[in-house]
Amino acid sequence: MLDLLAEIAPTDGVAGNNDPPELVARLGRRKVVTVQGVRLGLTHGDIGPGRTTPQRALRAFADEAGLAAILFGHSHIPLVQRLPDGGWLVNPGSPTDKRRQPGFTWALLEVAGGVVDGVSIQMFGPPER
Repeated sequence: MLDLLAEIAPTDGVAGNNDPPELVARLGRRKVVTVQGVRLGLTHGDIGPGRTTPQRALRAFADEAGLAAILFGHSHIPLVQRLPDGGWLVNPGSPTDKRRQPGFTWALLEVAGGVVDGVSIQMFGPPER
């Protein structure tokens, strides 16, 4: 899937707790990427200290200053939260495994002028049967 997405646009990510070792070796479990001058922290959200997935995601980047957003997953629970430093904490949910959520979700993070200009969760319902 990564190779197919990369044919459309630059693609990056991190591996999750159920991914095979080959994907972990390719992507890693935590990283900082820069998109149009905006630094973003990526983690799956399942490793490190913390009682909740958002707490673990935040702690994964406690030593990184200047992140515009921390993006994570693991729980499949959509979340958009503004942090005290002005950054964003974002879980897109899941477009393929909605678990107990009312619909499938993904996040749209808009970057303009070197800043995150907006964040929203996009939802769509279960496929028609």
